[in-house]
Amino acid sequence: MEKENKERLLDAPEVYERLRETISMLQMNNTELGEKFGISRAYIQKILTGKAAISGSAIKAFIAGDLDVQYIFTGQSDR
Repeated sequence: MEKENKERLLDAPEVYERLRETISMLQMNNTELGEKFGISRAYIQKILTGKAAISGSAIKAFIAGDLDVQYIFTGQSDR
């Protein structure tokens, strides 16, 4: 199952790259990011390293935290 999950993540590495790029602009460490988005520091780390899929609840948290989710997933933004 772990291998299958990694293969699925590799199908869209550009999404994870744009997420890392967007989050790096916040200039926060993983603990601060976890607090901002209501997500554990460990899960933030797994998402940013591509070891975990981005869950629906994480997407909702990113939207609530005012991340440009449209850009993260499509590479295009209306901001």
